Amino acid sequence: MMSASEMEGIKTQIMAIVVPDSEDVFDDSNESEALQITARIACDFFGFLQSNGVPELREAEYLAETIRDTFHRYLHAAD
Repeated sequence: MMSASEMEGIKTQIMAIVVPDSEDVFDDSNESEALQITARIACDFFGFLQSNGVPELREAEYLAETIRDTFHRYLHAAD
């Protein structure tokens, strides 16, 4: 299991990759929160993979869809 500081480091890396190419989309607090929540879920998924090994394809697809759907739900909540 990853430590909290390792999780935070990965979350920071995700943000550093996504935000610069976003054309200021995440300047709005709702969009920024959506990205932070999505990054946290992605980190949780990564931690799960490290602890439990490679999941079956259906489990991986479910988790990937959950990450994507959560991002879209939070991103469009303010619309």
